[in-house]
Amino acid sequence: MSCRDWGELELSLKHCSSVEELKQCLEELQSLFFVVSSSTSNLTDAEKLTICQSTGIQQELIFNVPSTDQQSSFVIKFSRYLRILLEDVAIKWLSQISENEKKKLYYSNFIYGPVLDCFLTILSSLKQGKHLKVIQACYDVLKQFVSVGRLQQLIVEKSLARSNVEIESLATHLCNIPECIDNKMNLLNTHDMFEKSNYIVVLMQNILGALERLQHQSSVKYDFVGKLVGKLAILGDKNVVVQCLLEFVNRGHENGEQVSEVLTFVSSQHLEAVTLPFFTCDYIPFHDLKQFIDIVFGPKIVLIGKLCTLIYHRLIFIKYFKDVRPKYLLFYPLTTREERRYLLTKTLFELLTVWGNKSSVDLQPYEPHLA
Repeated sequence: MSCRDWGELELSLKHCSSVEELKQCLEELQSLFFVVSSSTSNLTDAEKLTICQSTGIQQELIFNVPSTDQQSSFVIKFSRYLRILLEDVAIKWLSQISENEKKKLYYSNFIYGPVLDCFLTILSSLKQGKHLKVIQACYDVLKQFVSVGRLQQLIVEKSLARSNVEIESLATHLCNIPECIDNKMNLLNTHDMFEKSNYIVVLMQNILGALERLQHQSSVKYDFVGKLVGKLAILGDKNVVVQCLLEFVNRGHENGEQVSEVLTFVSSQHLEAVTLPFFTCDYIPFHDLKQFIDIVFGPKIVLIGKLCTLIYHRLIFIKYFKDVRPKYLLFYPLTTREERRYLLTKTLFELLTVWGNKSSVDLQPYEPHLA
C-alpha cells in the first residue's frame, strides 16, 4: 500500500526523471485507486476471459471506492490521474515501457476504473489532443476499452441509473466516435473497428449484450438505449440497425418485449428511420416477420401516440410502397388483439375518406391510390 498521498503522487508522476521512478509511481497510484481481486469478483468468468484474451491483463482490479462523503472527490482525482496518463505519461514515457508493463500499469486503469469517467476522459483527451503521442495513446486505450466490452457495461449502468439527466449528450458521444477518430486521420492509421459501418455493428452488439444482461434486473430504464438506437439509425445504414434488432428478437419472446420498450424511447425525429425497415424487411420469412412485428409494435401502437401517428398516418397515407408486404404488415398488429381493432376500423374509415376527397385524389399520383 502506498505511503504517499494523492498530492505527492500526482506531483511525482508529472516530474518523473526515469522509467523506474515512473513505474514505482504508477504502482503506488494503482494501489491507491484499486485493490486486487481475491475470491470476490465483479466480473463473470466470460468477462474475465474476454479481458485476458483482448488485453493480456491477468489480474482483476476492483476500484477502491471510499465512503459516500469522499466518493465524489476520489473519482475526480482518478479522472485527473487518467488524464495525466493520456497526456504527460504518453508524451514522455509510454514508448519506453514494455508491453507487459503497459498492460499491468497503464491499460488496466481504464479497463477496471469507473466506466463512465474512463470513457469521458478518453474521449475528451482524444478530442483536445494535438500531440501525436497523446492521440495515439487515446486511440489505443479506446480500442482496448471497446474490445473488452466496456461499452456494454456503460450501457447497463446508464440503464439502471436512478437519474439519466445526461443521456442525450452521452448517446451523442458514443455515436460520434467514428467522426471523432476521423478528425484525427491525418495523424493516425485508424483501425477497422472505428470505421463507421463497422462501428455501428460493434455498438449494436454491445447494446444487445446489455439488453440480455438487463433482462433479470429490476427498475430498468430503456430511454438511454432508445436514444442510442435512434441516433445509430441515422448515422449510417438504418437497415443494419434493424437487422441486429430483428436477430435479437428472433432469439426469444422476451427479447422482442425489450425491443418494444426501446422503441418507445426513440426520439420522434429518428423514429421513422428505426421503424420503417421492420416493415420493408425482405430477408426474413413472412410468417416469422409478422410475429416479430406483432411482438414489437402490437403492445405499443395504442399506447404511444408518436408511434401510432407515424404508422397509421405517415406510413399509411403519405409513404408509397410498391410491394404489398409492407402494407399488409402495417395493418397486421391491429388484427391480433381485440383492443386494437378500433384503430383498424378508424384507419380504414380515414382511408376511405381520403379516397372520397376529390382534391386528395387529384393531388396525388395514380400509383399510391391504386396501391
